Amino acid sequence: MAWVRRTWEALRPYGSGVYANFISDEGDAGVAYAYGEHLNRLRALKAVHDPDNFFRLNNNITPAD
Repeated sequence: MAWVRRTWEALRPYGSGVYANFISDEGDAGVAYAYGEHLNRLRALKAVHDPDNFFRLNNNITPAD
């Protein structure tokens, strides 16, 4: 696992973005990185359609306050 993480960090400067379905243990930082400028809009939509955050088991987008 350490080898994979070191290799990923070494390669990171040569790429951009992240595949949203591949976020594993990055948590909120990974979600923010994956959705970038669209995250606030997605959080607003989630607040309307899932205000109780029922669908939260995968890479969670938390509802806006």
